[in-house]
Amino acid sequence: MVLNKADRATEVTFVIDDGTGRIECIRWVNDPVETREMESIMEGMYVRAHGQLRGFQGKKLLTVFGIRPVTDFDEITHHFVECIYVHSYNTKLKKQQAVNIHAYQTAPSNHFTGHYGAADGLNGINKMVFDYLLLPASVAKEHGVHQEELVNQLGIPLDKIMAALKYLVDESLLYNTVDDYHFKSTVNG
Repeated sequence: MVLNKADRATEVTFVIDDGTGRIECIRWVNDPVETREMESIMEGMYVRAHGQLRGFQGKKLLTVFGIRPVTDFDEITHHFVECIYVHSYNTKLKKQQAVNIHAYQTAPSNHFTGHYGAADGLNGINKMVFDYLLLPASVAKEHGVHQEELVNQLGIPLDKIMAALKYLVDESLLYNTVDDYHFKSTVNG
């Protein structure tokens, strides 16, 4: 549900409340199509928003690329069922990670293992980068892991690390935190 909508010349800010929490959102409006899209969105309306999760000044912010009104209430029911599933999955994952901490601490720096549901299809450098960001030491970093740390720790060239990071962000497995060079896993939110 959209709350606190504020229109400005080049942006619209609002809050989305999905029943599990609230997140601040920004939608940049640079052309008439984007302006019309946001004019159709009203406070109190249920919407489906697509965007990228970012960290800004210690808060999470959703940069919205597309937004549309929900016209079928089944989407809302589906969202709540999905929230229950994700909560259950993440709770189970955290318990599994606690059991596997010893395995992570003794693994070589370029070889990680684990089971991550949405990330099951990962392999190669993408998997190595994702697994590194799931290490307890990486999760504990408030601002996330800098891409240069990944280069140094994994011994992989920067261009390949950057390609893996882009892929993982596009797959919603990672998000940028304080800038475009620091990353955290969405799994450990």
